[in-house]
Order: sequence, then structure tokens, then C-alpha cells
Amino acid sequence: MKQKKSAKPIAAGSGGRRPEVAGWREESPALPILLLVLAGLQMVFALAMYLVAQAFIWQFALVFFLLSAGGAAASFFLFSRFRGAAVTLRIVSYLVALAPALLILATTLPMFMQGQEQGYTVDDWQYVQSILVVLVCSQGLAGLLAALPIMAANARSRNAFDLITLRIFSFVALMGVIATMAYPMQSGALGADGAYSGTVYALCLLLLICVLGLLIVSLVTRSSREHRQEQPAADKQK
Repeated sequence: MKQKKSAKPIAAGSGGRRPEVAGWREESPALPILLLVLAGLQMVFALAMYLVAQAFIWQFALVFFLLSAGGAAASFFLFSRFRGAAVTLRIVSYLVALAPALLILATTLPMFMQGQEQGYTVDDWQYVQSILVVLVCSQGLAGLLAALPIMAANARSRNAFDLITLRIFSFVALMGVIATMAYPMQSGALGADGAYSGTVYALCLLLLICVLGLLIVSLVTRSSREHRQEQPAADKQK
């Protein structure tokens, strides 16, 4: 009788799939490149959308673009070569992503405190709230979107930490883009009532597609074996 060939063992961390099926997610060179392309495109669409909507002046947009492009370029050439550079670039990406929103909250908080002391009317509170929402959905979200190319460049190393960071911030950015389409644009506070309202919506839709694609590709991409600390259960019992 012919003996049946034994099935190949399933590698640990492969999610129950054969190594030849799941391996491309940690070895394909196309996935990190796709992350960079999507991150770069969403930044271009974001800046174009904000400029057309007149959310801020071009000099301010240029600052975000230079921070994004410069950080991504530095990460591309230095991240995997120097440990200190990797730590610095991670910190820079967090600052670019979070600093604008935190500064906006810090500057608008006194307005809320003043309103409590002076007894703002309902219209006054709605005005302050609309200012806060528009600022967060423009300058605040622009900082977060500008950080994504840096994080995508950091994730080229396929380090699990950097991939998880990219996934988290991509998801937050996606929610921010959806919120921008749902409130500031619908209310006319962010370019919806202008002469270029159709262009603003088209650019925002392209931005949404790119950020969604970035999130999906980051979820598909797996950390490389040298960065993954996984052992078979049999080895742990030895």
C-alpha cells in the first residue's frame, strides 16, 4: 500500500494557513512600496483639498508638506541604519500627528472657560463649537495626515511596532476624514458653499480612498520574521 504523504506543518504565526500562502505578506517587497505610494497620494490630495477649500494659507500648507516629505525621506534612508535615527523619527512622527490638534485644544480651551464665566448664549456656544470643529478637521487633521508618510516609511522595516502604529493612526485619520465630510463640509464651514465645492468633495473622496487603502494594506502587511517574537507552543512546553 502506498503511504500517504504527510501534510506540511503550519508555521507559527501564519494564522492557520500554509507558509506558502501567508508568507507573501511578510516577504513581498511590493507592500511597503504600496504603503509609501498611498501615504504620499493622500498627503497630496489633503493639501490640495485644504487649499481649494481655503482652510489655510499656502505657506501653512507648505510647512506640513515639507515636514511630511522631509520626515519620510529621512526615514527612507536612515531608519534601518541607525537605532537612534529610528527612535528620533518615531518621535517626530508622533509630534507631527498630535501637536497641531493639541495646540488647537490649548488655544480654544480659554474660550470655553471665558464662556462659562461670562455666560455665553446658545448661539455663542455654537459659534465656538463650530470654530473648534473646523480647526480640528483642517489644521488638526492635516497634521495627522502629514505624519502618515513618515509612519509608512518607518513601517518599511516591517517592525511590528511600526506597523501597529501605522494601523492605529491610519484608522484615526480615516475617522477624521469621514467626520470632515459629515460636518464641516455639510454645514458649509469648509468649502462646501464655495465656487469649488465639487472639487473639494472630489479631492476629499480621493483622500478617503487613499487613507482607506493605506489602512487595508497596513493590515495585510505582516512583520518580518526577524522582528516577530513568536514561538510554537511545542517549543514553549519543552
